[in-house]
Formats: sequence, C-alpha cells, structure tokens
Amino acid sequence: MIKSFRDITLTIAELEALKHLLATARRKKQYACLIANLYDSRFTVDIRFCMTYLSGEGGDTRLKDAVLLVLRLAEQGIESHEYFGQETVEDLIAKWSMRELD
Repeated sequence: MIKSFRDITLTIAELEALKHLLATARRKKQYACLIANLYDSRFTVDIRFCMTYLSGEGGDTRLKDAVLLVLRLAEQGIESHEYFGQETVEDLIAKWSMRELD
C-alpha cells in the first residue's frame, strides 16, 4: 500500500479502508474487477454488485469508505496501481484470470 502519491497523503483510516477493500478483492472477484477497472478500463466491473454488497457489511464502514475513496481518486485521474502498487493489482488480475477474458 502506498501512503503518499502525487500530492495526496492518505490518512490511517483511509489506509485501513483500502486494506479492507484489498482483502475483500482477494475473496470476491467483483471487487478485484473494481480495482482492475480503476487500473485499466478494459476490465469490466459489476458496480451494482459492489454497491449492493456494501449493505451486508453492517456497522463496518471500511469497505464503503474504500469504494467511495477509490471513486473519488478515479475522478482525479488516479489509477488503482498508484495506491495499491503495480504488483498488487497485477496479482489480483492474475488470481482471477482477468487477462484471459480481456
């Protein structure tokens, strides 16, 4: 996880939220697809699944906070490899065989 990039420094809470998103992406393909899509738009993501899944998180808002954070970062043109690291994003793509679908 990269704490500072461009002119942005992530807070501890934001880093914890991103760690939770990454852990979820290792278990749930659609969250891996979200991270991959924010790296390269050729990868598709079922955003409806991702948003609906948030409701099952109960009082833990880390996943929701992370999803909203990565969308805000994307709005600024920041790709997911800039805060997760290139190797981490590529590992998710490989784990879920996303290149084969490309």
